[in-house]
This record gives sequence, C-alpha cells and structure tokens, in this order.
Amino acid sequence: MHNNGMTGKGAEAKKTKAKETAANVTKELLIFTLPLILSGLFQQLFNWVDAFIVGNIEGELALAGIGATTALYNLFVTIITGFTSGLAVLAAQYYGRGEKKKITGILASYSIMLGVLFAVIALTGIIFSENILCLLDTPENIFASAEGYLRILLIGIPFLAVYNTYSAVLRGVGNSRAPFLAVLVSSAVNVVLDIFFDSEKPVNLVVNPYEITTEDGNVLSGNTYAVEGVDEETGEVYTCKVKPTRESDKTLLAMLINQTA
Repeated sequence: MHNNGMTGKGAEAKKTKAKETAANVTKELLIFTLPLILSGLFQQLFNWVDAFIVGNIEGELALAGIGATTALYNLFVTIITGFTSGLAVLAAQYYGRGEKKKITGILASYSIMLGVLFAVIALTGIIFSENILCLLDTPENIFASAEGYLRILLIGIPFLAVYNTYSAVLRGVGNSRAPFLAVLVSSAVNVVLDIFFDSEKPVNLVVNPYEITTEDGNVLSGNTYAVEGVDEETGEVYTCKVKPTRESDKTLLAMLINQTA
C-alpha cells in the first residue's frame, strides 16, 4: 500500500511537471512568434503607408505611380526572403551545437554577398528604370512619379537584403524581438520622412522662347522649359531644366502645363 501511494504521488508529480513544461513552451512560442508576425506585417505595410500619405498629399497620379511599382517591390522582397530563409535554419543548427563562431562567419559572408549582389541589381535597375517601366507598359501620365519612386525603392534594396540577413540569423538563435524593433523604428522614420518630403512645395513653370537662324537662313524657334521653386528654409531659388525629349520629363511637363492652364 505504501509503495502504491508513492507511485501515485510520483505519477502525479510527473503530470504536473509535464503541464508546466507545456505551459512554458507555449509561452515561449508566443513570445517568439508574435514579434515575428508583427515584423512581417510592418515590412509589408511600408508600401501601404507610402501610398496613403502620397495619395492624400500629392493626389491620384502620384498614388498610381506608387501602385505601378508595387509588383517589382514585392518581387524583390520575395527573392530576398527566399535567400535568407534557409540561413535561419543553418544558424539554429550551429547555435544548438554551440558552434557560435560559425554563425559569425555565415553572417559576414551572407551580408557581403547579398549586399554586393543586390547593390549591383539596384544600380542596374536605376540605370534602366525607364526601360523597365516601359516594359511594364506604365501609362505616360504616371511615368515620372513611378520612375522616381522606383529609383528610391531600388536604393533601399541592398539595405533590405542586409537587414533580412541579420534578421534571419537572429531568429535562428531565438531572438525575434531585435528584428521587430528595427522594423518598428524604420516604419516610424518612414512615416516622418514621407510627410516631410511629400509636403506640398509650390513650383513655377518657366517658359523661355528662342529663335535660331541657321547658315541657310532658316529660322528655328521653340521654347525651353524649367521648373523654378524656392527653398522654404533658406529662401534660395532653385531651377531645374526640363527636357521634353525625355519620356519622364515629357510627362512632368504635361502635368505642369495642366496645372498652370
């Protein structure tokens, strides 16, 4: 009877310990998973925030320009995520075996490799941004805004690749809070910069007529165009020439003429 009592108490103690272990595992999974979900959510909301702010400040044409580049941005995010998803598994294996020096090695290697690779891709994309948008059959009335936004996105692509590399390694060693805090800060900075740079600044379209007499006696006439504005902080007047021969400048010129008409 005494042995049966001891056995019963032992079994009950094991059950209690198993429940506590299961509760701890569930708690740790929630603590790890919640920042992970929020990180992915905030990363995907970058474009939405840009669209919301630009659409309310700049108007529907600027908003359409952002929409024209969304597919390309999502493509880059998917490619970078694919490159780094296996890295988290590799980092977890090394961390579990206590080989922390190898984690440092793969982190440095991946950061340099992906940083350089996507820097080259970004530079190529910036140079051929006009051709890329032509291949996507981007409408003329949003071409200028789409090209400008695409170039800004491409500048950030190498940094996104390096961030995802560090994020994958941190997740592999069980730290999902640091990547979340990084995305949270980046999202806040993105909102502030969107509002700052998208604040409406009045500009004037300057049209200067010209006439040129050729050696044959023919007279060629036309106009030169420039955008003129004033820096609100310094009061300095800045001028930017507009070349109608360029597709993006042609669209910008048409928008300015419509505004001043």
